[in-house]
Amino acid sequence: MKHTIYFLIIALTVILSSCANNNRALFMKLESIDGLGEKGIMYINGYIIGNVDNIKITAKGNFLIKLNLVDSIKLPIDTRFEIKQQDIFGTKRIEVVLGTDTQFLSNGDTIIGITPIKNSKLDKFIDSIENTFEKALENNSQDSLLIELRRLNENLEKLNQ
Repeated sequence: MKHTIYFLIIALTVILSSCANNNRALFMKLESIDGLGEKGIMYINGYIIGNVDNIKITAKGNFLIKLNLVDSIKLPIDTRFEIKQQDIFGTKRIEVVLGTDTQFLSNGDTIIGITPIKNSKLDKFIDSIENTFEKALENNSQDSLLIELRRLNENLEKLNQ
């Protein structure tokens, strides 16, 4: 009797856990993730279809990314997965460009992602902002900023007296 109850509890747990998971996993290999982080979002034309679950570095220095994909989305095997800039804060996303093949990716398949190429206006804008900050934070610039802050402080103290 006890064995039957244990068996029913285990069977019910397995059934409920398999029903509750509406996602499937894909694995993506990349040479560079260019700032993509765990919990990054996957989009098709602005529609969220999944997220990054885990990022691991392989022995060769490449990246293996586990992607959780909504189960209802069927992706042809020639679908492209590209890392794109999402906003000016450096957040990255995976943009999925649907292929045309009649065969579809299955749970657990491994795909090759496309390493980002910085060509967009947003990428160039962010690079220029980074360069500006780097120049502002160089030693000479830091010294001149400190000198100006000291002068400002001295002037404020004179006004207060």
